[in-house]
Amino acid sequence: DIDLAVIMSGASFRLEERNEWESMLTDTMRDFRAGDAVEFDHVELDEEGVPTAFRIREFGDWETSKYGVLKVTAKTAKGTMAWWSYKYGTEKIPMDWGHKSTTGEDERSPGFWHPEIRDDGIWAVDVEWTPKGYEQLKNKEIRFFSPEGKRNEKTNEVLAITYIALTNRPATNRMKPLVASDAPGKQPAPPQEDIPMKELLKKLGLAETATEDEAIAKLDELTTAHDTAKAEATAKDAELATLRAKADDKLAEFKAETLKACDLGADAGFDKVLARIETLKAKAPEADKVAKLEAKMAEYETFREDIRVEKLLASVSAKVVPANKGTVEKLARVLDEGTFMATMKDWPDIKGRNPEPASGKTIDERNESIVAHDALNDADRSFFASKGWDPKTDAGRKEIQEYIAVKMSTPGIG
Repeated sequence: DIDLAVIMSGASFRLEERNEWESMLTDTMRDFRAGDAVEFDHVELDEEGVPTAFRIREFGDWETSKYGVLKVTAKTAKGTMAWWSYKYGTEKIPMDWGHKSTTGEDERSPGFWHPEIRDDGIWAVDVEWTPKGYEQLKNKEIRFFSPEGKRNEKTNEVLAITYIALTNRPATNRMKPLVASDAPGKQPAPPQEDIPMKELLKKLGLAETATEDEAIAKLDELTTAHDTAKAEATAKDAELATLRAKADDKLAEFKAETLKACDLGADAGFDKVLARIETLKAKAPEADKVAKLEAKMAEYETFREDIRVEKLLASVSAKVVPANKGTVEKLARVLDEGTFMATMKDWPDIKGRNPEPASGKTIDERNESIVAHDALNDADRSFFASKGWDPKTDAGRKEIQEYIAVKMSTPGIG
């Protein structure tokens, strides 16, 4: 029942104030502009205090200093939705700064929006700000907006709201701002529910009878462990980054040498290198050059494999001790990265742990006494890994010790 012809033939209105705005401000309006006591029921804000949705206008009388009292009704809501569907389909409607796009002065937009009809009025939702628009609202450089639309000049009924402009000079009297003037500029956070002490102690892994001091000590312990793990992860990331940089530098060096050996330019691709190699192979006088090139490529492949293995070993450094380093390295060379990481996943982090404080033995020393037995070699240790015999478990140690006993007592084995 919405006649678009009626909407489009209506008189345009843009609610940005004229230059005499400051002289028309009442004391009440000045107090409002300066105050912070604004209920933000008309705006939905993100964590930075920037609107993600806001009410353009509630239903009822709309007091303006430029057009008098405009009337917003259900017809306005229907007209707004009809105009949006007609003009933009499902796309968002652009905003502008101070209605400058209507004069062609500035076509850039601070944001885009969808209209939505709610019980309390007409809203702009799914607001998508441009970086500049977002920063201006976040920094409170702009706090208000100015609607634009079509109205019936005789009845002053609003037929449709068509555009929105960001401005600090709105012509709507007693308009609520988009962003608050207080420092945080955010909606108050909901009160946090207190966690019962019993529940807190349970989450900390402590008994219900634990004291407050014990709880604090446990929190300190967990915090220290978290900080240590974070520092170790940061160090490992740095180590891997160094390895990557080293590999990249070496790759660039090999690429330059390869292109030079092929008499190709620096921008030549891999296909040109292969074509050049085939050409060189076909020329007997240049056979030595081909051999050198192939040797260089083999050297590069070896280096790349060493870098790959170094990266894999660095990623599981907490699981590697002298006793199992050879085995881990061999696994890294024969397995792809995904299979290797899956194999190492269940290996515990054993560096620095001391399961037998009374004897002074660390888990490294205890395992070395088994896996580093003189009768064993890398093939034996690879066999242990394939069988899942973990020297850090009682069952694994038993299997390995039985294997050693059989090997030592059987002639020709080893």
